[in-house]
Amino acid sequence: MAGRIRIGKQLELSAVPGSVLVTDVTNEPSYVAPGAIGQVLTVTGAGVLGWDANNGSAVSGNTSLSAYSAGVLSGFSANSVSGWTIDVGGNSGVQDAAIFKNPDGESQVYTGVAGVSLSFVIGGAPGTVGHSRTDALVIYKDEFGTAARQVVAGTSATTGTQVPPNNAAIRSAIPTGTLKFVVVVGYVTTAYGATGTTTGAYSRGMAGNMSTPAVVANITERNYLPLVAGMKCYQTNNAMEQICDGTSWNNIPRLLKKVTLTSAGDTISVTGIPVRDSLRVITWTIASGNISPKLRYNNDSANNYAYQYSFSGAAVGATPSVDGSIIRPVAAGAGEAANASSITNIINPSGYHKTVYSEMEDTYGADATTTVNFGWARGKWASNTQVTRVDCINIGTGDFAVGSYVEVWG
Repeated sequence: MAGRIRIGKQLELSAVPGSVLVTDVTNEPSYVAPGAIGQVLTVTGAGVLGWDANNGSAVSGNTSLSAYSAGVLSGFSANSVSGWTIDVGGNSGVQDAAIFKNPDGESQVYTGVAGVSLSFVIGGAPGTVGHSRTDALVIYKDEFGTAARQVVAGTSATTGTQVPPNNAAIRSAIPTGTLKFVVVVGYVTTAYGATGTTTGAYSRGMAGNMSTPAVVANITERNYLPLVAGMKCYQTNNAMEQICDGTSWNNIPRLLKKVTLTSAGDTISVTGIPVRDSLRVITWTIASGNISPKLRYNNDSANNYAYQYSFSGAAVGATPSVDGSIIRPVAAGAGEAANASSITNIINPSGYHKTVYSEMEDTYGADATTTVNFGWARGKWASNTQVTRVDCINIGTGDFAVGSYVEVWG
């Protein structure tokens, strides 16, 4: 790079192509040769980086550093505050590791020292009523130099609309930023009237990877990932996997919960469903005698359900003010002695009644000389609360047999 003085000429070329340039705890540069497939780059001794097949928290040996954006790979959690000073990293048993990037996109790995946290001083609260400001906690260094750190302030704006400083603003704020390797390890958001910072105001600046989802704690950390088309992340607070289309993050539907009966019964309950704006419920009910399944949401057995229905192409019927939504494939309320399946789509926004559409069919008959019974039901659950529990209930005279199940996707 023009204008940069190189030192340590012996390090300009590695002995093995694909080696990773790292600095140790004394900031001495060296190369780590490429690892084997499945290994990860981690601390294997007292501040010594090497490849390890049993540690899944750092950079995988078969993935180039160029596949990652700058950011935290592991560690760098907030551990304490004092006034406007926040300490991050240095937690016992956790390796602080992050990826630096320079303006040319070249990468280096930064590793913290066990038990040593980094202190950052936030520059007070914004001075405008109703405003907040998000600052970036930055570590930067020359190619072979000692790492330094700085808080780069964002621009205050109405709370909820403030944005952190971008890469150009960060490089403009730090000394000779156009030449530096830079990583944002976290962000701190401060509201008007605050008299100090808190650990809750901090979110890590996670690294993104095109081949493995970045693991983030919540939507705040996710929003600090770069918007790169095809990048994925996994949000731990609601078990949500998402993919970026280049401008926004979109949920990837996945199996959230599955409950299978291990003894015959009349109820299959799926609880603790992560909140989603839409859900799909799949049921498979094995008949032991006559079964007639229906669904309830959030254990609501009041008459808060209403639906229209049709069975095997018959005229449409309507049933308002009932205590559940039918998923039986036959007109008879008592059901039938045939195994049945259903797929139910739930539009599940907070603050609105839930619209529900079910399709169902059975395995009626002993062989293929008989056709199946089928039906549909369109309706609503008159509640503004998002669905987090689904119960499949039998109102027939028989039982759901062992092996019957309910899956919830979202």
